[in-house]
Amino acid sequence: VGARDTGLDAVGVDEFKAAFDATTHLIALGHTRIGALVSVKLKPLKLDGFRHAHKVHGLALDERQIVDMVEFSTMAGFEAMRTLASRNPGLTAVFTASDIYGLGAILFHILALRTAVGGENVQETLERVRKGKLEPLPMKTHQPHCPGGQIPESLAAVATKALALHRLE
Repeated sequence: VGARDTGLDAVGVDEFKAAFDATTHLIALGHTRIGALVSVKLKPLKLDGFRHAHKVHGLALDERQIVDMVEFSTMAGFEAMRTLASRNPGLTAVFTASDIYGLGAILFHILALRTAVGGENVQETLERVRKGKLEPLPMKTHQPHCPGGQIPESLAAVATKALALHRLE
């Protein structure tokens, strides 16, 4: 149950404990360099839980291991993951404050066996991410890894929706 009483019936999550437990689980699995994608402004308790787990378990934490999410979308998660990976090539795991940051990018990659956004260089790729310019899923070409050799339209719709630059697209 949430930490404050708003006078409304609600079920909440102890975001500090959830982040602490998730990070502790990654540490228990042997991860020693863990990155984080989290909104400092919207989810400060998750960030505090992530930091506290590092402290309790004696792991060093460099602030470059944290990317402050300023937008809530899968495309923002994609861009943030590229930033995190470029700053921290030795990461062994990533904690994300929200599933939406990774869902679309992961599903697209599974369906197409490639990333959703490409470019000639990092700057071009990041600019395409910022503008929401996705590569289309290869719906008409044979995909041997998919049932019947085709990407199911329903999954393509989910991937496209999850990668939308704006929630209502």
